[in-house]
Amino acid sequence: MHFDDTAPDTSAALERLHAAGDPLLAQALTGLGWNPQEVIGVDTATIEDIARQMDRDHRLAQKLWAEGLRETRLLAIRLEEPKKTQADQLDRWVHQLTHEELTTYLVDHLLTKSPAARHLVPRWAASHHPLVRNAGFRLLNRLGLDDDELDPKARFPGYFTLSGLQSDGADAPTNAIVRTWRAIVRYMGRRNRRTGQQAVRRAQEAQLLWEQDKIQLNREYTNRTNMK
Repeated sequence: MHFDDTAPDTSAALERLHAAGDPLLAQALTGLGWNPQEVIGVDTATIEDIARQMDRDHRLAQKLWAEGLRETRLLAIRLEEPKKTQADQLDRWVHQLTHEELTTYLVDHLLTKSPAARHLVPRWAASHHPLVRNAGFRLLNRLGLDDDELDPKARFPGYFTLSGLQSDGADAPTNAIVRTWRAIVRYMGRRNRRTGQQAVRRAQEAQLLWEQDKIQLNREYTNRTNMK
């Protein structure tokens, strides 16, 4: 199939992605938690190869992200121009995350390169939504901010605890996300001795409160079951 490289619009990009789609991979992705309606079945290596054949394009990246598919959003991240991103766009994208794979990819390939993302870290780390909070923690870790650049209260704002995640309709964090948080906190503590002890305390609080949350969730589930 021939693609017109002179017209890198949304339709051409979608055509490329659908041509590379693998139904077996799409099925496997649904088994990993992706919504079947959001996947085409293209591996990241192929998406990155497609991105290399296209120029970075801020407007196209926004259009691809708006399509809402796993593959279009991964491609959007690769095609986005970091220096053209604004805080409102990045905040919107982070709050539209639907899977841990997309969270990791967004942080590693765009947020770490975008100056506008740096100032959003404390807000994301304080979010009640697990994927948003995880993006904040991961970005904080990747940036490796020193206390001179971000004061200790912003680095460890007291939001590493996992209580309150059930409020405002937020979903409970998965075990994978909890493990990621704990690993990031430990790593951050090792990188900076001045905040190391505080990082350890936050990790311990997170584990304790997560166990309490699980007990509460089990009680609520048992009560609902008994009422049926």
